[in-house]
Amino acid sequence: MDLLSSSECIESVDKLRTIRPFTESQLLTLYNNNQLETNNSFIEHFIQQNLRNESNRLYELLVELEKCRERHNDSNNKVEELKNNCDSLQEKA
Repeated sequence: MDLLSSSECIESVDKLRTIRPFTESQLLTLYNNNQLETNNSFIEHFIQQNLRNESNRLYELLVELEKCRERHNDSNNKVEELKNNCDSLQEKA
């Protein structure tokens, strides 16, 4: 009989607590719905009708999200550059 260390025991309990959603294929095996077969066409229709419309609130939010992500990435790059500059100055001192 194998005994688990306390960290292995905690890790296995954490794995049991983690809830993972079903994949699409798992859901399809559990629930049969003929409309799900046309799911991709509904998604495509939604994209064509709504996301291309610049007056759509969702479109505005997605554009703003993209801008925020770009600013966030730029800020992270600047922080890393400043850290590197600080490290090199500390080494010289």
